[in-house]
Amino acid sequence: MYNILRRSSTVALITASLLALVLAVGSASAASGTAVRFGWTMLVTPGHRLRVKYVSGLDRIQASDLTADSGAITEAKFASHDFEFVAATVGGRFTGSVHQSVIVTSPKLQGSVTVPADSDVTVRNLSTGEQHTFGPGQHPFSIGTGVGRAHR
Repeated sequence: MYNILRRSSTVALITASLLALVLAVGSASAASGTAVRFGWTMLVTPGHRLRVKYVSGLDRIQASDLTADSGAITEAKFASHDFEFVAATVGGRFTGSVHQSVIVTSPKLQGSVTVPADSDVTVRNLSTGEQHTFGPGQHPFSIGTGVGRAHR
């Protein structure tokens, strides 16, 4: 009798542990956020640094693609919550884009963008079409992610 009760308790404990694991994985997946694509288009003066830093609403950057239309860059850094690069001093102004797949956790993605003199940058949510353009200086930004929007 004791052996049967002990086995039943062990099976119940294993079942409860598996259920807890499944619930935890489900919660982690739901809490991890929603995939959204953003496009940054830019015109950067030779020899100057452009920097974008995300401060809230971002879980992680999944991928970043840098494309040059003209000019060149001498340095590029992509990290978990920001990216920056320096336009080359030769070859004229850098014009190009950065397309990012990001995982967001809120209705707004917020951060700051530092744009060098005689340069500009535009950020666009590629799903909703919302966009903002920034001239020289350091600017805070807040752009909708589409998370929590009612579907029509």
